[in-house]
Amino acid sequence: MVRKELLELASRVEAAGSLDMELTADALRGLRAAFPGEVAAGRLPDGMAISSDGIVELVIGALPGWHFNIHGRARHSPGSWSCSLRRSDVLDDDEILGTGEARSLHQAVLAAVIRVAAWR
Repeated sequence: MVRKELLELASRVEAAGSLDMELTADALRGLRAAFPGEVAAGRLPDGMAISSDGIVELVIGALPGWHFNIHGRARHSPGSWSCSLRRSDVLDDDEILGTGEARSLHQAVLAAVIRVAAWR
């Protein structure tokens, strides 16, 4: 996928109430194209896009040393989560920065990872 398609995909992930099969498949296709080494290492299984743990495992493997910043509120109804991925937590001018904001934690992290993929 090209940069524009990945950025649009990240926006779709953020806007969705939940990930349906089509959106999950699109996310996996984009991530597999952007992170071929992680595909070979087995870090992009089919269920990865619907699991916070699976997405974190991808970040650990594909972006070692990067910093997570996750913020959210505990609520009875779906809340609003935000995630940023940065190369450094010291510098504020990272060349590549991934951000995501969504109703669920895994969607926020997924959108942030897709944005990192778009700029790699």
